[in-house]
Amino acid sequence: MHDIIPHLIGWLQNFSYVGIFFILLLCGLGVPLPEEPVLIASGYVAYQKFTDLNLTILVAMVGILLGDLIAYLLGRRYGSHPELLSFSRRFVTSRQLAKARRFLHDHGNRTIFIVRFMPGLRMPTYFLAGSMGVRMSVFIGYDFLAALISVPVSIVAAWYFGPQIDQALRFTGRFHKVILGAIGLFLVYWGYRAFQHFRRPAAGRRSKPAQPR
Repeated sequence: MHDIIPHLIGWLQNFSYVGIFFILLLCGLGVPLPEEPVLIASGYVAYQKFTDLNLTILVAMVGILLGDLIAYLLGRRYGSHPELLSFSRRFVTSRQLAKARRFLHDHGNRTIFIVRFMPGLRMPTYFLAGSMGVRMSVFIGYDFLAALISVPVSIVAAWYFGPQIDQALRFTGRFHKVILGAIGLFLVYWGYRAFQHFRRPAAGRRSKPAQPR
């Protein structure tokens, strides 16, 4: 991932906001380029004053969210006939789709938020969310919340650390691990509460005294 960042920086220095927008749009559509180095390169270009930091964050958010929304809409339109999207097989493997399906089955709509921090599962998950009938408002809400956390942090980290790209990558890597750890703890807590909720009525029925005749 580190090796591609200098090339991205050079490209973004030439194409500025247009380059940031279109690269991140393609990332959302499954092109095999991790989102993180693009965000790091975008932040570094802002550090070099080729772009404005706030506008860079805004353009990156729009490009990412639009790419995610297109993947979702493709799922709604072609989810029952994935063979019509044969080009997607170049970018998304059947293993990724199976893993995304398991995540959606196990965690429901919260998966849309979780996979933002799990590279390789975003496009297949968003495609499946569309094909499985997740409401658009729900999809946009979870996706926007996740992007609002991850995108500014990565860009600002690169802007703050400047030439120390390794430091920015380490910081964002640790940040993603903290977020995933917090999500894991929340899921464990939610599972425990759900278990208690379903267990309580059954226990109540067993302890209820028999009514006199």
